[in-house]
Amino acid sequence: QYEQASSLIEQNKSYYAAKNAVLYHADLGVMLHYGGRYRESIANLLQAEQQLEALYTRSMSRQAATFIINDTLSPYRGEDFEGVMLNLFLALNYLQLGQVEDALVEARKVDAKLNLINSGYPPDKQNIYKEDAFVRLLMGIIYEIGGTRQDMNDALISYKIAAQYYEENYYQNYGTPIPRVLQTNLLVLAHEMGAEEFNAYKERYPAENPEMVVDRTTQGELYFLHYNGRSPEKIEGAIWAPMPDGYIMKIAFPQYRPRSYAIANSVIKVKAVASGQTVLVGTELGENIAAIAVQTLRDRKLRITAKAIARATAKYLAVKAAEEAARKEHGEKQANLVRLLGNIGSMMLERADLRSWQTLPAEIRIGKCV
Repeated sequence: QYEQASSLIEQNKSYYAAKNAVLYHADLGVMLHYGGRYRESIANLLQAEQQLEALYTRSMSRQAATFIINDTLSPYRGEDFEGVMLNLFLALNYLQLGQVEDALVEARKVDAKLNLINSGYPPDKQNIYKEDAFVRLLMGIIYEIGGTRQDMNDALISYKIAAQYYEENYYQNYGTPIPRVLQTNLLVLAHEMGAEEFNAYKERYPAENPEMVVDRTTQGELYFLHYNGRSPEKIEGAIWAPMPDGYIMKIAFPQYRPRSYAIANSVIKVKAVASGQTVLVGTELGENIAAIAVQTLRDRKLRITAKAIARATAKYLAVKAAEEAARKEHGEKQANLVRLLGNIGSMMLERADLRSWQTLPAEIRIGKCV
């Protein structure tokens, strides 16, 4: 019931508050995409992206406040993969509208965005999510729409890079093997283009048949995307560290908890109107968003925890200073009361940032019918 869901988000815009404006536009943008309102979806996703870019220049005063109190006071900047998902769904929206060049622009943004994100981290602490294989697969499909020999060459390059990312990164880190759709597309184009490495790819993917070349003047290819499940939700994890003076230091951090879903696979039934022939097309996992979310957050856990420890330490020192001041002026009993109240207040204020893009699917599956 996407229409009702979109209306519900719009009616509860105030719930997001100004510091969660990125989430409002992202949640609404994807829900509008699900409902087929692609132009409105584009407007909201672009708004989310623009606000994310503006947050890179956020004020130092706001940063200082979130350091002392908690991260929820800061405008939501999104997880690294969420910024990429904005471009992915923008590209899919443009494709639905037949705006192929605009779709390609959004897909091309992904590499630059991931390079920018990781350039902000030390070389030895960069995120594991450095590239997106599914977006590269999508880029190859978009290039093929052009139909010229240059388009085919660009598509082949995109497929090669996608295959490398799936085999070297996606399978190992997210449990996502290279889809057969990609294997077939890669072989077919290498066969058409007379690429020197065709035989090597044929040996690597022996189950595929590159001779089944589509006559692009009379035939088409249908691609199906299945948005399956719901993205994981964030829950709070915490470490409790008792100090020698009885003060209990709380260190809070977010962690993802997958949300279960009943559907494990999907099959598309295609029937030719003229002949009545029926074809069943199975889908494959293309983008495991849930696994990417879990892994990328786990990957930066040390950075999150280090900040939480520094914040908890600052609160502890502030309480100790207040305790000593109370002891000098009012005695031991008052000092103990200040320590107790300060400790309770610090633990209540120490909260993990549990905000996330709730309307994303857990995975994107892909199938193709020729």
